[in-house]
Amino acid sequence: MTTATKNSIEVLLGSLQATEFKPDIPFELGGDQPLDMIAAYKMSDPEAHWLFLTTGFKKYGFELSFRVKSDDEMAPMWAVEFIKSLAKFAFNRDNGFVVGDMVAINRPLVSFVDCFLDTVLFVEDPAIEALEDGGDSIEFIQIMPITADEAMAARSWTMEKFMQVLSYQTPAGLVDLGRFSILKNENIAQAIRRGAENDGSDTECVPCGKILFNVSDASSAYIEIDALAAEYLLAILPGRIPHGRSIEVISPEHNVKLMAGDEGMIRGVSDSWVEITLTPNMYNQMMENLQLKRKRFFFDEFENVSFSVNDYYIKDMENRTVGVKQWR
Repeated sequence: MTTATKNSIEVLLGSLQATEFKPDIPFELGGDQPLDMIAAYKMSDPEAHWLFLTTGFKKYGFELSFRVKSDDEMAPMWAVEFIKSLAKFAFNRDNGFVVGDMVAINRPLVSFVDCFLDTVLFVEDPAIEALEDGGDSIEFIQIMPITADEAMAARSWTMEKFMQVLSYQTPAGLVDLGRFSILKNENIAQAIRRGAENDGSDTECVPCGKILFNVSDASSAYIEIDALAAEYLLAILPGRIPHGRSIEVISPEHNVKLMAGDEGMIRGVSDSWVEITLTPNMYNQMMENLQLKRKRFFFDEFENVSFSVNDYYIKDMENRTVGVKQWR
């Protein structure tokens, strides 16, 4: 939906009355809730749902919207609490959200139904035009929960095209807590695979909890990543290296950059950065070992270069450990 077809908030909401959720103590006075308000509106078009709009992200240049399928007379409180948790996450890292951002919550969105939505994708709101506030433009970004395999598919392709496919399956961005992954539809799954093969991936870096490496020379090195990074690489590398695009594995202390080239090479750029040039044969070996989930592997070209994959401790948005991702 183009900007020209969007509505102002006044047109969209008309005379609807909001249920307002405000903190007991303002954030600037020591309260623990950074948002000024969350307003909830009971909507009927295109079907019964609750629309949530935030006030309080102005300094980051946006506000959030959230549309949850429901015919309940009361606004679902779990949605209010979830929006609050996203606000705390953003303010704690002092960084807002932009269209295309993803945040892994690493647990089902809700626990009272069978729910497979465990990642948040931020998309352009299809219905609300930007606000003009004192010369500043405040855009509305929509909260779109997705499944873990959808999140990986988005990273393996271009985010813009994945969001277009998702929008066809989730009209108006309404959140259905019980929906299955769109990849359960084989036609959609094949379309995404074809798209990723043709277009490659626009994911330039993947996260890693901890990286260790020791580079002795251009043909001798030890590199250790974790299962989180290995899982991402397995999905994303085919959209990067064969297309001549590099990808970076990033941890708080160290980075590993993988590049495509005709001659394999290992180079320690600094104490915190190592670059690896993969030949087509090295790339194929790496993909084979990742697919087999080998915890340690070598390249034929460099018998003294080893890759190891260790466990990753999964954390939620509050940085609490909620599980372990193993690679074996």
